[in-house]
Amino acid sequence: MSYAPLKAQPIDEEVVDGREEQDKEEWPVSSNIPGRARRSSRIVDAIKGVAIVLLLTAFFMLGRTTSDTRHHHSLNGNDTKLVSLGKCSPDWKEAKAAGCVYDLVLSTWMHPRCFNEEMYEKYKVILRDMDFKYWLEPEMINEISLETAETGEHGWLWTDGRYHHLHCAYALERIQAAMTNEPMILDTICRNEDHLHHCLKYNGNPEWEDVKALNTTRIYNEDYPIDCLIGYLDDSLTFGILLINMSAIQADVAWSDLPNKSQLAIICLARFSQPVVRTSISTYVFYQLQSLDPSKPSDAIVRDAALLQTVFTLAQGCTAVLWGHLADSPRGGRKMVLLMGLGGSFLSTLAFGFISDFRQAIVIRLVEGALNGNTAMIRTMVSEVIKERRPVVAGLLANYGSSSELPFFRRFPYSLPAIASSSVAFLAFLFVFFKLKETHEEARHKYDPGLHISARVAALFTRGSKKQPYSVITQEETDEESVQFVGEDVEMSSLDNQGETKKQILPLRRLFTRNLCLTLVAYGIMEGHIAVYNTLWPSFLSDPVATPENAHVRLPFGFVGGLGMPVNSVAISLAFAGILGIPLQFFGYSRVVKHLGMLKTWRVFLRGFPLAYFMIPYLSVVPSSSPRPSPRDGPFVWIAIFFAQALIMFSASFAVPSQIVLTNNASPHPSALGRTHSTAEMVNSFTRTISPIAAGLFYSYGSAHGVTGLPWWIMSGVTIFACILSLWVFEGNGHEIHLETDESDEE
Repeated sequence: MSYAPLKAQPIDEEVVDGREEQDKEEWPVSSNIPGRARRSSRIVDAIKGVAIVLLLTAFFMLGRTTSDTRHHHSLNGNDTKLVSLGKCSPDWKEAKAAGCVYDLVLSTWMHPRCFNEEMYEKYKVILRDMDFKYWLEPEMINEISLETAETGEHGWLWTDGRYHHLHCAYALERIQAAMTNEPMILDTICRNEDHLHHCLKYNGNPEWEDVKALNTTRIYNEDYPIDCLIGYLDDSLTFGILLINMSAIQADVAWSDLPNKSQLAIICLARFSQPVVRTSISTYVFYQLQSLDPSKPSDAIVRDAALLQTVFTLAQGCTAVLWGHLADSPRGGRKMVLLMGLGGSFLSTLAFGFISDFRQAIVIRLVEGALNGNTAMIRTMVSEVIKERRPVVAGLLANYGSSSELPFFRRFPYSLPAIASSSVAFLAFLFVFFKLKETHEEARHKYDPGLHISARVAALFTRGSKKQPYSVITQEETDEESVQFVGEDVEMSSLDNQGETKKQILPLRRLFTRNLCLTLVAYGIMEGHIAVYNTLWPSFLSDPVATPENAHVRLPFGFVGGLGMPVNSVAISLAFAGILGIPLQFFGYSRVVKHLGMLKTWRVFLRGFPLAYFMIPYLSVVPSSSPRPSPRDGPFVWIAIFFAQALIMFSASFAVPSQIVLTNNASPHPSALGRTHSTAEMVNSFTRTISPIAAGLFYSYGSAHGVTGLPWWIMSGVTIFACILSLWVFEGNGHEIHLETDESDEE
């Protein structure tokens, strides 16, 4: 097969480059404390060394990630630029004259270099075997043969709904084949992220209505030229994210094979900074609040700590809609919201180290919550990153101020851990400002000072580099071509003026199906008890041990006091959770889900929460190597702590991601997906707001009445209820309700 040569594209000469703790109350201790202190000091020194090594390794890998991206996908010395081989007109006469080739399965004219003849012939055999009929009109009057249809010398064609599924399978296979070649050569239809997302959803969740009758799919050429591009879409973050999703459907895609690794790494850093700056305070907040008012009893301090968390969550929930609106607006964008959240986290975390009364702490947490709209937005960009990444460095630094000879740190003993934690947010802020590219379709074209400065600095080191022998295509050009495809859906239909029936939107009164309501209740319970755990756990570890006079243990429920651990030990406990949780999330979750399935995984691992919450209060009565009221210590204590933490981590690492997916699939109709997530966020904000303050009140009441474990046992009962509730939840498909236009809509 031969083709007439295409005219060479003019070379574009201009390439746009964008873009610490007051002294604690002294407790009577035994004579063996100095030896334990030395051992504790050695442990702390060792963990400090490990933490430093881990931080240095993270920065090294981040830098290497950027470098690997440039070398892996470089084209003729010009990094990750898209090179055009030529566009093909939608007019078949012009396209044929220019030497373009018609691909019936993809339904478009394309450059010969983009045409995969071997794959096309394979699908052509399938077309014959499935015995498709092709009509020139929806009334099925004039039928044409396969041979005539594949010439492309015609207008719209009509066939049955099976064709749509074949088209999407073909497009996905073309992407997979192109990614295995160097350089990557692919047309702009298959490169389009909306089309890719549509096909993943359409073929992954087929409906029998799609294939039950003839005359449901229209085959047509696009109304704009289709380009054939060489290179990887480095400017398209969403494309890389969708490739991650594809790996769960087709095959495992290694990190080194993904495009946009530098962009994904920056977003991961931003997501990582959120739990670091938010939970670092919890490692020393008990002692910091105690230093503000040493006369305050421990149960009141726990209640104040819970109040701080409630204020943060309440403010965050009140402004979530505002930040979401700004992120979706062309005047704002995702990057702007992300920068405001990171900037607010940096300033508020830093300021928290210099508070002198509780009211200041309330105001700071209120402001931080109001400015923080990052988590929900980032979750829409990448898969959920594990939350339990605990700030061991901040906890280890929290004792420094009280032992320092410097007047500044004696006055502000918690300034150093605040500086250490806030620096993580500041580092993420810098990376986002200078290197992250906007992903909003309309806002991405605005002037970006961070990218401009970064590009100008980079240009100082790249002057004189050899230019591409082909024309360079910027992302803006490809984005302007809002690619549509065979069987377009409601989100991408632009042919309303042709008289098609507009798709219906599910009414609000039909949104709250039985399954969705049960799923939302289960989701709200999970978010609520995890918020309580994150607040109570460090406070329980820090709560002083009951004195011998007050330690009237009446098992099974009559005992008071916490573990009285110093902040260093609290930090070690929290660090263990992160060390265990991260590999579980990244390496174990997918394998377990593949074996058990999403719903069964969720139900099985929900059962770990009741057991963990029931046993946690008994840590205060585990045999200790030190007498009361010294801090609880010894191998039995630490074994019990690590067991409780491991049980929590195993449960959360598998149940939380499954809950998110089940909530998404519980949406009764595709047009209600946005409202489903908004409702879930409102329910979760409500439970995260009331749960910590309620738990603080129960903790205060229980401590005053000799039952310190009261809030934990209440949580255990609540999570048992959630386990029972899960038996009535089923895994939806996102399309439980069918509207009239779902069956008659043109594919």
